[in-house]
Amino acid sequence: MRRLVCGASSALATLAASAAVAQTTPAPADPGDDQAPADVIVVEGVRPGTLEDPTAFGDVISTDDYEAEGQDLADLLEQQVGVSVRRFGGAGDRSEVSIRGSTASQVVVAIDGVPANSMLTGGLDLSRVCVPLIDRVEITRGAGSVREGSGAVGGVVNLVTRGAEERAEDRVSLTGGAWNTWEGSAFRAAREGAFDYSIGYCGLHTDGDFEFARPRFEGPDGVPSPFVPSKATRINNERTQHGATLGAGVQLGPGELRFSDYFVHSDGGEPGLDDGSGHDAGQNPQAQSTDWSNLAQLRYAAPGFLPAQESLELALYQRTEDSEYHDPLALFDAPKDVRGKIATLGSQLTSGWHLAFGPVAGRLDVALDGSRDAFSSDQQPDRDRMTGAFRAQGQLGVLEDRVLFVPALRGEGTEGFGFEWIPAAGLVVSPWSWLRLRANAGRAYRAPSFDELYYPNQGSIRGNPNLDPEQAWNFDAGFELLFDRIGPIEDAHFVADWFRRDIDDSIVWLEVNNSTIAPVNTGAATAQGVELSLRFQLTSYLRVALNHTELDSERNATGKSLPGLPDRESFARVQVGPPDAWKLVGEMLYTGKILVNEGGGRYLPSRTVWNARAAYDLASLTELPLSRWLSRFWVFVEGNNLGDDAVRDTIAFPQPGRNLAAGFEASW
Repeated sequence: MRRLVCGASSALATLAASAAVAQTTPAPADPGDDQAPADVIVVEGVRPGTLEDPTAFGDVISTDDYEAEGQDLADLLEQQVGVSVRRFGGAGDRSEVSIRGSTASQVVVAIDGVPANSMLTGGLDLSRVCVPLIDRVEITRGAGSVREGSGAVGGVVNLVTRGAEERAEDRVSLTGGAWNTWEGSAFRAAREGAFDYSIGYCGLHTDGDFEFARPRFEGPDGVPSPFVPSKATRINNERTQHGATLGAGVQLGPGELRFSDYFVHSDGGEPGLDDGSGHDAGQNPQAQSTDWSNLAQLRYAAPGFLPAQESLELALYQRTEDSEYHDPLALFDAPKDVRGKIATLGSQLTSGWHLAFGPVAGRLDVALDGSRDAFSSDQQPDRDRMTGAFRAQGQLGVLEDRVLFVPALRGEGTEGFGFEWIPAAGLVVSPWSWLRLRANAGRAYRAPSFDELYYPNQGSIRGNPNLDPEQAWNFDAGFELLFDRIGPIEDAHFVADWFRRDIDDSIVWLEVNNSTIAPVNTGAATAQGVELSLRFQLTSYLRVALNHTELDSERNATGKSLPGLPDRESFARVQVGPPDAWKLVGEMLYTGKILVNEGGGRYLPSRTVWNARAAYDLASLTELPLSRWLSRFWVFVEGNNLGDDAVRDTIAFPQPGRNLAAGFEASW
């Protein structure tokens, strides 16, 4: 803990300096005064305090605030405090999210409220999500197992797809960049009386043949072989991807019936690990994979039908994933042709009720969840599993909701792993409109998924049927400062919090030998840290975002850190320019060293990555006729990894060096 606090002290001093200006401002209005200013803060890009759970630490990202920047979902997530992203290559290659030192499988990623985590490859592959089709990203840091069920050990990311607004809307975009990488999208949404619809498409193609530096390690096991070339080129890494969304809603009786569908198809090469000493760095020149997934849901939401009932919502959903892998040149083995498929059918029933006990007013949400997963593969027997759960979550407020207490309890049964009770409680105190104090404690649980138990043996990756479930306790506490104005500073938002996770039998994908990655239980472990973030603007021309995460993890049996996790991360973003005409953006992302082997003797070194972007809205020029037909016509250029650093998040999956891209986004 000493290293954690000392490492965070300098970042805390920097971030708190701006917030400390508040001491020079006049005293805030009394909280009981009816004339006190409304507690409404709008921070460009990331907005606090709008999550369903009022006690949770988290943020809401509006994707429109990053228009004409060419940012994908992994880019947006890794800029948030407490959130890390592991990338396994460049454009179109797999990437996954971690929250507060979790694994990807310990984060539930949902699309429009329905869990979308892959049951074939672990946590959701972020590269399969097209940002132009997403309206906002809701991030909850800390255990969300009571609300989302098994899996939300580290947190929850909910992706809300675009829908129809009051007026019809059309959008198109196209970006071209290094290694023959092209991305494009189109979207249409409109309303017709009581009916509305939205439809969107996005596509990507890349050759993916970037040059990369061979891995450089630190630690006693980090001496590279003198026979390994210093650079190589990624081969067999081309990928083509197509995604689409469809939404439709209609007023039905007192409520609304809504259908939504998200589909993605991906096809390309699988170069595998760069762990060889030859000119091709041991990459696989012929392995190929094809996968597709579809998530459809039908949801009916209405006001309550009974006394004290405020809302009623019923959802049915179906998720299907299909994956194929072919390797005609499997090393020391016969050619591999592997196919796996999983289908999930589920339902959710939620009802909200008004509560009142004298001076205490609040709300009670009760829910029932059920799902069936069916897994099939040509490598092993078919399997299926049933899961059922109920949930009750209260929200009790006193002193005009200046004190909110949120107790919750979930009971969940998973076939083959028994029944579990998952309690949680949160507290938020707002003595003044500019200060919020938060604290949470809760249990988390995750049964191993089918991919971890039975993932088909593809040579470089396989499952482990002997895994035990993960169980954990999460704790966090901290405060927020929110100000409309402090001297020249506007819309200031400062957060400081501490978190801790005590987990038994965490499941982590690790190298079990020189050529194979598999999931293993790592035993009891702790992960604790500090999160600091500050966002503000100076006039409408300058916006600043800063954050720092300090993480101290330890395996109880060995005293060594958990592998795959950076010990600290810092992010800074500066945006200059009026948001309705032009903008210049500079970003810095520092990532600390990452332990990459089970023995604790090999680390990937720390690095600092610099990015820059410039965009101009030609439709804002009255001299041009574009404004007659278009509300926006952004042209932009972006440069990533400007320092050309050798970047890796894992041992044998390199990422691109310096690269440029340019494109346009239009809407009308």
